[in-house]
Formats: sequence, C-alpha cells, structure tokens
Amino acid sequence: MQKIVSEQDLIAMLSAAPSETLVDGDSFEEIYVVRRGDVLAEVAEGSPAADLLYRASQADIDGDLATWQALPLRYGPWCGTWCYLSHPLAPAAPGAMAE
Repeated sequence: MQKIVSEQDLIAMLSAAPSETLVDGDSFEEIYVVRRGDVLAEVAEGSPAADLLYRASQADIDGDLATWQALPLRYGPWCGTWCYLSHPLAPAAPGAMAE
C-alpha cells in the first residue's frame, strides 16, 4: 500500500477526484485515503501530511477562521474525516461538520 508522506502528495490524491475522495481515520495512528470505499493509501504517522490533517482539525476545533481559510483541506464532513475544499460536503465554516 502506498504511504503518503508529503502535504503535496496528499492534496494531489484528494484533488484528483474531490467529490469521491476522503481521508478517514479515527486516530492519528491509522489514517487512510479512501475513494468510493476503496483504500488508496495510508498517511504516514508523524509525516508532514499527517501534520496538515492535525492543523485542519485544530483550526476547526478552535474556530480559527484565518488558519482554517488558509488550509487546502477541511476537517469533515464527518467526525474523523478530512476532504478537499471542493468536496460537495466540505464544511463551509469551522465547526460546521455534517451531523
């Protein structure tokens, strides 16, 4: 299985099919890029890509609008997921995940 290390590789994978691709993980130890239910890659623990996901989560949790707007992905649409900006269910504001 492919391991994603860089932020650029993570964004490239998400943006290739943004409406069908999510990052899914219930912890920062096992995080996967998933498209239509198929696991495409694993995000390497402690990598720059994992740090980007953490920053997106923190911006959402903290309601930090400036940081949230500057990031190329969003925490959501559901708990434990991240998506590219153009995903149809991408949160419109920090703290606005789907229920």
